[in-house]
Amino acid sequence: MSVRQIIRELEAAQEPLWSPMVLNGSGYGIFANHSLVMANYLSRANAAVLDLRQLLSQG
Repeated sequence: MSVRQIIRELEAAQEPLWSPMVLNGSGYGIFANHSLVMANYLSRANAAVLDLRQLLSQG
């Protein structure tokens, strides 16, 4: 389960953008903040990796 979640998050982070330009608006305004979106995907993948490491160490 954890490995699938890691793969899913990393694949989502690599999805092509369908916008003619990348916007990095301030905070959570009306324009998508590309940096925050990417950070969210990577953060969730990192959390899944930590969970997987914990599961593997427990046996």
